[in-house]
Amino acid sequence: MLGAVIRGFNIDVNSPVLHSGPQNSMFGFDVSVHRYGTTNWLLVGAPKAETAQDNVVRGGAVYKCPAAVDSTQPCEQIPFDTTGAREELTDGGRYAPIESKSNQWFGATVVSSGDNGVIVACAPRYVYFTDSFSRNEPVGVCYTSRSDFSRFRRYSPCAEEGQWGWYKRGFCQAGMSAGVTQDKSFLLLGAPGSYYWQGQIYAEGLLYSASFSNPELPQDYDNSYAGYAVALGNFNHDNEDDYVVGVPRGNDLKGLVKIYDSRVSTVWTEISGEQFGSYFGSSVCVTDIDNDG
Repeated sequence: MLGAVIRGFNIDVNSPVLHSGPQNSMFGFDVSVHRYGTTNWLLVGAPKAETAQDNVVRGGAVYKCPAAVDSTQPCEQIPFDTTGAREELTDGGRYAPIESKSNQWFGATVVSSGDNGVIVACAPRYVYFTDSFSRNEPVGVCYTSRSDFSRFRRYSPCAEEGQWGWYKRGFCQAGMSAGVTQDKSFLLLGAPGSYYWQGQIYAEGLLYSASFSNPELPQDYDNSYAGYAVALGNFNHDNEDDYVVGVPRGNDLKGLVKIYDSRVSTVWTEISGEQFGSYFGSSVCVTDIDNDG
């Protein structure tokens, strides 16, 4: 129609709330909105931030920043992990580190499960050494906390003896993506480096000891990066969250999205990309567009 006026919508550019982090820390690499009680927070990942951890160089950090417009409170680091690299006694009678937290990119993934929910922060480049110190492999690690930034727990499902190497789970990089079920009972982790980079999904119990993951697939699925992105939603009205998994190099490099059941044992459906090299599935989101629950 001639003479029609189109106006774009933007964020508040006149009175924004600005937060900044340390220089060269990649502050803002990932963010999430969190609410505890009546207080709103912005959770900000800074995967190259320096911390006070002994012998850790640019291990990364997650900050909580006040979301109130009139707040003057600065951002603060959340103390998910305050220790240096763990050590164990070697056969030679000396102590040696069994992990490396330097340049692990802690804060590359930051997730809040919602109001008074669980907080998740991950370091997908975290390196673990085997007990024999013969391998140093990027298995990834994640931490959770309660809504009030307390009671931190560690999850690194790929750090298993006998599962080393890029042909198994040694390069899984768990925590490249993450999510929490609505009932806050399971932590979902994407691990795109497992099994020749086929990728894996881990569902880790938060309320009790439980762990589910999908198995290795045939060679045709190598280099697919399943788990590069994840999201959760109920697609079959069984009152359990299903898992939406991005596979950006699958489907002959056209990309793919799979929807798994809550035990990562059945694929409900697949959505295929159409353009070669488009990285379809590198980002996924769930919302109830037609309001049917």
